Amino acid sequence: MESSSPPASSRSNTLQETVVTLPPWAIGGLSVFVIAAMAAAIALLVKGPQSMHPTAGQMLVVLLPMLFAVVAAIGVRRTSTTEIDELVARFLERTMQQRLDLACRDHAGTAYPFKRADLVRRAAGRSYVRYRLDWADESQEPAEISIKMNVYNIELVANMRLDTRALKQPIEVGVEFVDRRNLDSFKSHPVLKHFHGCLQGAIEEGYAIRIGIEADGHNEFRMLVSLRQKMQDHFLASPYLKRYFAEDLSIATGVIFSELRSSGLQAGSRLAGA
Repeated sequence: MESSSPPASSRSNTLQETVVTLPPWAIGGLSVFVIAAMAAAIALLVKGPQSMHPTAGQMLVVLLPMLFAVVAAIGVRRTSTTEIDELVARFLERTMQQRLDLACRDHAGTAYPFKRADLVRRAAGRSYVRYRLDWADESQEPAEISIKMNVYNIELVANMRLDTRALKQPIEVGVEFVDRRNLDSFKSHPVLKHFHGCLQGAIEEGYAIRIGIEADGHNEFRMLVSLRQKMQDHFLASPYLKRYFAEDLSIATGVIFSELRSSGLQAGSRLAGA
């Protein structure tokens, strides 16, 4: 027969949420009480009579989750939004800059399309930044990407200008959402068929893909490719996840713009004075 009582983790989370709402003096008093009660229980287990050992053990079973909840609540109370903003900015401005710099530095050996990445819009308390990337062959105007990280999700937005004069069919403006179910249908799309490798790779890595195309002058369009991943837990405290996503977005940036270059649809040639 299954128990209807909530799991221990759920009870602990509820207790933590309750403790967080208490005033500071109440949290301090509760901390002293829990620590003193645990010390008394341990003393009974070590030096008390045998008959008191079950009672002391039951006290520890109740007090230990309470201690964890109190400690977690104190941590939550002490962690301000300013401190979280600093963690977000550090990832967006430092970690991402380092990964992009590494990719650009090795462009000759890896065919990465860029030779330099510059942070042109800092976070400044917001959840996103913007980078400008100089092409390795300097034949085109710099590319631009935005990266957003809002604790529980991360997003890369590649901003591209398209010159569609070489196409023999009209371009429809609007927004497309690409997933595993409809990926093959875009193989016949006049523009998106050139980005099949990027789209398939992003789907395999679990990203939600949103593509917007809008007119940007005669025979020119602007395309925004958004790769977004939402997580169950925040990854600010995990160096492994931060390393993974920084590297992944750096690679995705290279793939997207390499496919743009190969498509023949790239606008913004320096030689054309665009």
